[in-house]
Amino acid sequence: MAMQEQDIEIQVWDYIDNECSSEDNARISKLITTDKIWLTKYQELLSVHHSLQTELKTEQVSSGFAATTMSKLSPKASTPQKLKPFFTWSIRAVVAFFIISISGFTIYSLSITDWTLTSYITPETSQTITDKLPSNYLVFGILIFGLLCADLLFKRNVSKL
Repeated sequence: MAMQEQDIEIQVWDYIDNECSSEDNARISKLITTDKIWLTKYQELLSVHHSLQTELKTEQVSSGFAATTMSKLSPKASTPQKLKPFFTWSIRAVVAFFIISISGFTIYSLSITDWTLTSYITPETSQTITDKLPSNYLVFGILIFGLLCADLLFKRNVSKL
């Protein structure tokens, strides 16, 4: 019996707060008009709802309290200014790392590539080509990743302007 009353209360609160669907709204409205238990619960909860709205008023905060609170918060607001040189340095370090890595992998890839046009693909050279492919793909992947990071960095700097 208590579970049924709890269920009725939940549904009536949803009805009062207008949080139920239109079908549930019509069903609960019909139950309130026809069933005495639903009507008493509705009247009880509606009186609680109205008393909460009328008796609970927000209090105005004194200006002294607001000024004291803001003065305590103002040093915390300047914290990002203190960290700005660190973030600038760390961003430059990450960019330098990627530039050095991309340059190193590019130089390595170019140094192991056979640039002579006299060698055609034969069974012996096809083996060396397949041996060099993973490193070339690695260099290409790192280049693309570095370009994406640089693009994100430039977009972020442009949006600040």
